[in-house]
Amino acid sequence: MTDASVEAAPRPTRGETWLGFTAGFVLVLTPILGYLAPLAFAPLMGIAGVMALPLLRRRWGSILPLAPLVLLAIWALISLDWSPYIDLKPKAALENALKLPLQLALYGSAVLAFAQLAARSARRAQAVLAGGAGALALILFVDALLGATLYQAVKQAIGEPIRPDLARRNIAQGNYVLAVLFWPAAVAAWRSGWKLAAPGAGLLLIGASGLLGADAPILALVLGGAAFAAVRYGGRIAGLAFIPPIALYFVLTPILTLEAARGGLFAWLHRVVGQSWDARLDIWAFSAAKVLEKPALGWGFDASRTFDPAIPLHPHNAALQLWLELGAIGAALGAVFFCCTAFSLANRAEENRVEAAAGFGALIAYLTIGAISFGVWQEWWLGLGALGACSCILLHRSRG
Repeated sequence: MTDASVEAAPRPTRGETWLGFTAGFVLVLTPILGYLAPLAFAPLMGIAGVMALPLLRRRWGSILPLAPLVLLAIWALISLDWSPYIDLKPKAALENALKLPLQLALYGSAVLAFAQLAARSARRAQAVLAGGAGALALILFVDALLGATLYQAVKQAIGEPIRPDLARRNIAQGNYVLAVLFWPAAVAAWRSGWKLAAPGAGLLLIGASGLLGADAPILALVLGGAAFAAVRYGGRIAGLAFIPPIALYFVLTPILTLEAARGGLFAWLHRVVGQSWDARLDIWAFSAAKVLEKPALGWGFDASRTFDPAIPLHPHNAALQLWLELGAIGAALGAVFFCCTAFSLANRAEENRVEAAAGFGALIAYLTIGAISFGVWQEWWLGLGALGACSCILLHRSRG
């Protein structure tokens, strides 16, 4: 075959090149921020969204799946009218509420940017995702073994010394990042030819989490892995089977929590669990009781912050926080969004089970951590959720 008979690959357009650069920018920084500054995922995804905005003028119609989140942001703004937090700290309450539509627009822009990646750019980005996840797993494990001395050395070098206990807590946060991205990164590693990378990274994640006393990433990895296996081998039917439990989680959590508290289950758990879980049980029981006082409309956006010390900042459970602050309407919108996401992923299994399985792994990991750890409105946590979506989309785009 002569060179003349070979059709030259078309040169990438400037738009394709720019989107590829945007994806690379995000994924190169992911392991660095995952280790040193997880809170920076909020500005990272915001910057990525700004970078992609000029190329998305004709694609905003594809943002329809985010409609429940748009309505949720609107409802949160409306609920400021009766939130006690607006009376306590009016400026902070308004700023926090106004961040929601801005984050939704910018994070949504970043997601759409990944959805428009050319296949060649997506394949390169896929390798970066896999390599970055492996590097993050390794550095977290090594520094966990060393008692976070590497992290302390970095902070000392930049003139921000930190206590050993706070350093351990900070690097533990990187395990949550890795848990959410793990299954998309595992598929990316497999496709890149790194067959043993995923099992190795998984063991490192479990080891680092155990050394740092972070239970949630291990639980998220295990449950995400169960979801991955179910959809990988069960296909669309297995994916659809996740929708009722997700819906019930958002709908029934306050009732189940109260029954567990009143029926003696929480009293028994208080005797057998550690201090961190013991505190969560008290927070959940108090939050569920407050939900019953205003179940329809809730107490208003960010009202959780006004119940200190019973609730330190937030209830550490997404469903309870939505019920407590935004009532049945907020909980329903949250349920609709995640159920629609699960439905979309289940349908994707008809085309490619592995990609759908990776999506379910990330989804269940995110919901698991959200059910026991972080607040619904934390900017970095929302940014990480958007990055998880980007990593799943990346797998699809890499096939062309």
